[in-house]
Amino acid sequence: EDSLNLIEKLLKTGITNLTVHCRTQLMRNRETPIRDYVDKIKAKCDEYKVSFIVNGSVLNRKDFNKLQEQYGTNVGGMIATTAEENPTCFSESPLNWPRLLREYTEIAQKFGNYEGNTKYMLTRMTPGRSFAYQLIARAKTYEEFYKVFDKLNEDGTEKKNEPKVVKKEEKETRKHKVDNEEPSDSIPEKRQQLEQISA
Repeated sequence: EDSLNLIEKLLKTGITNLTVHCRTQLMRNRETPIRDYVDKIKAKCDEYKVSFIVNGSVLNRKDFNKLQEQYGTNVGGMIATTAEENPTCFSESPLNWPRLLREYTEIAQKFGNYEGNTKYMLTRMTPGRSFAYQLIARAKTYEEFYKVFDKLNEDGTEKKNEPKVVKKEEKETRKHKVDNEEPSDSIPEKRQQLEQISA
């Protein structure tokens, strides 16, 4: 009730927009947001013709769509941390992080973004425990960034070096070469013959 009273006082000041973070001051962003009173707050905002935005665990467009299904299409959603981790979270089909890294870097390079700033953003977008994170942390240039990307599979795992496939003809050539080589114990005999000739 205290929160609702405060919100009504704010609405009466003539504001045009109200954002509610749905967490207490001591709560961390990994904790589930409190939305028990969102419907009542929205009703107050509708009464004063103030737009209403919900923040807290809105991670992508699907979450936003669910939010509007529950509280109405005139409810807005705020995305914060997730947008730093994956700027394509606003899309209906967000990119996975390996593809995102490359596309972001291409855009950053196109517009001359400073490598240090690009690197900072890449480390924000790369899972901290992934194979790529340490490599990106050590990279300093755009060329080095792309070399890291070339080592990644679509799912972000490390590409394994494929074993070399030896063709049948190559095997036969190697076998023929080995069969025609002089045995090692014949080398001293040849050396003796050469020494006799030179004497």
